[in-house]
Amino acid sequence: MSKFVISCFLFLLINFVVARDLSHFKLSDWQKYKQQTLAGPQEIPKHTWTEWALIDFEKQKDNPASIVFLGSSLILTPLNLVDANFLNRNVDGAIHHKSIVFDRLINNNNHGPAATFNFSVPGAMASDVYLIANLLLQRTNHADLIIYGVGPRDFLDNVLSTPTSTDPYRCLSKILWKTNNSETVFSYIKQDWQSQLNYFLMQHLPLYGQQEDIGQYLSGQFLPVANSTITTLAGLTGRATENWPARISTERLHKLLPNYDPMAIDLNQCLFAPHDMGDSHRFEKDLNEYRKRYRNVNWDIYTCQTKFLVDLLKLARQHKVTVLVVAMPITSTNRKLLPDYVFTAYKEHLRVLSRPYGAYFIDLDDSGCFSDQDFLDTVHLNGTGGARFLELISKYITQHRLIDQSPASHPRLAETGIKI
Repeated sequence: MSKFVISCFLFLLINFVVARDLSHFKLSDWQKYKQQTLAGPQEIPKHTWTEWALIDFEKQKDNPASIVFLGSSLILTPLNLVDANFLNRNVDGAIHHKSIVFDRLINNNNHGPAATFNFSVPGAMASDVYLIANLLLQRTNHADLIIYGVGPRDFLDNVLSTPTSTDPYRCLSKILWKTNNSETVFSYIKQDWQSQLNYFLMQHLPLYGQQEDIGQYLSGQFLPVANSTITTLAGLTGRATENWPARISTERLHKLLPNYDPMAIDLNQCLFAPHDMGDSHRFEKDLNEYRKRYRNVNWDIYTCQTKFLVDLLKLARQHKVTVLVVAMPITSTNRKLLPDYVFTAYKEHLRVLSRPYGAYFIDLDDSGCFSDQDFLDTVHLNGTGGARFLELISKYITQHRLIDQSPASHPRLAETGIKI
């Protein structure tokens, strides 16, 4: 008998033995949590980009922002760089989930609560944004306007295996399973056979279903012991402790194990520096990555992600929330990696799909307002380009009256005289 068959048999046997003790973890039990409220921040490990954003989102539940930015690093990077330039200091990506400059553009008095919340997450696909929007709109005092910045990768990433393989799904699906929004999660499971198989295994194999929780528990037990050992060794060897790492940080783990939980982030690990324009070779650095992501266009992925965009627009209309879909500018260098017919289809679908659901669409990529000098690399705007992006968006919102502009409303759109 092969080692593989023996291994599978032993794994199934172990699952059978522990099934009784771990049965309360089975995902079918999500139904009994229907009436539970959203998990509090104390229940969320301060670990990944998604979880950091969720923690700040929870802090604002009594005084929520009226405008929410959604998207990938195409939104996250320029918003943080613009604020870093404005403040003239580093901005910590883990805990900075607002746009100070945009708040000043849309708020007359610049006092009181923030008008915006930035829930953009690196690598977010349309399916991730749909899941985040479901979370945002569960509250009665939800946002009035969603600004969703998109790029071709959001729909055409060949690196993505399934919509259920992302960090936002890993994090937010746990919460949505415990609420009255079951269809949100199950719409993901029905997308492909991998997701269906994964769900089946999670339902019936306790060890498989709880692999993430077990891993987090073991990490939580191991790291304090490892850090204590490091300090002890430093003392025994007589070396100064500053020559040893004070703790095994997420950043250090990423250097040792690059593929270890890539969405994990520590405080002060991802700092956005003021006036960062990138180096002269910035365009060459990410071209290989995007060649991999765009190679052999997968229309199944594209169709699946487009469906989630439609579901997002339907959800927003149901909750009477205005959506502004923004085709983010990218460089011609990046655009040339995609066949012309693919890029044309992407743009046309954004335009056509927005219309029936009352969403607004603005194509900044075809606006002629951005040059190569406005980019950090082939897709991400730098601080200068980000400032122009916010200025164009604020003017568009004002001209089309996308939010209440009455004097008693918050936020109020007005000319502030702020020069960015």
